[in-house]
Amino acid sequence: MSIFKNWFIEYKNYKGYKKNSKRKSLRGLPANWQLQLVDQVSPEYRLNVILIALTGCRPVEFSKIIKDNPPGAIIQIEGGNLKIQLPGGKHDGKHKGHEHRTLYFDPGQNHFAKGLVDLLKDSDDGKRIIGLPEGKTVKQLRDHGWYIGNKLFPGVSLYSLRHAFASNIKGEVCRKSETDFIDELEKEAASRFRLFLDSNPNASIKAQKNYLASSEFKELVFQREKELREEIRIDHKKEIARALGQASTKTQQNYGLLLLGRGGSGMLKAEASGSVKVANAKPFKSESKACTSASVSSQNQDNNSSPRNFPR
Repeated sequence: MSIFKNWFIEYKNYKGYKKNSKRKSLRGLPANWQLQLVDQVSPEYRLNVILIALTGCRPVEFSKIIKDNPPGAIIQIEGGNLKIQLPGGKHDGKHKGHEHRTLYFDPGQNHFAKGLVDLLKDSDDGKRIIGLPEGKTVKQLRDHGWYIGNKLFPGVSLYSLRHAFASNIKGEVCRKSETDFIDELEKEAASRFRLFLDSNPNASIKAQKNYLASSEFKELVFQREKELREEIRIDHKKEIARALGQASTKTQQNYGLLLLGRGGSGMLKAEASGSVKVANAKPFKSESKACTSASVSSQNQDNNSSPRNFPR
């Protein structure tokens, strides 16, 4: 199979498929802008802002409920990871939005997640519900976020945190999918090559190379390549929709920019109470280039530096 390995490396290079490359950051903002925002908001809102930065949740979701629980997000430790249940901010009881979604984070990959895990270790049952501060409204939370954000960085609000989260997970899921795509393509191409070897056990090295270079083999690989690309594209759009609390893949094009993702979200997976409708949307702008030209960084300054005033 060494002949196939050499062929696949050449093919991969020819097509420009790469699993890792340069990291790009959010345009115009310092690497630690989220950290600065968290440090500057009023202590009564700090946990809300940390959760928005970590999960990209909507401010209104702190006023919604999950089943019979008090309003807010439910955070707990599960298997050493941070589990966050978020009520649907746009759920109308029928067809719009998800009733709730659950996100899992690796505390070793994101400092906000680690801080929340440390906070939970001090609680009796390892669980906490984070809603709006007593007597405060969603509008007051939004206005405070806008006041502090715009004071630090013109134009920044709490929704900037949601856009940053969307950018990060778009980049991470897309690039993970690119890695999966390359690995799966190699497996399937290798499987087809083995069929040739099984049918031609005495094939010479020259004959093997000729088969790999043949239009017949290239057409088989190319056809499966197109199918795999579409399957993986749909899968990663569904994952992003679940993470953002969207019932359709269509609206995610309005959130974040794939090329501006810094990585380091620490998100392991996202689950939603309902299914995700796949819209007939075009791929992210420059998606193919973005997936192959940027890398996922599990450590970044924005999410892995320590807030000075992590609440207790």
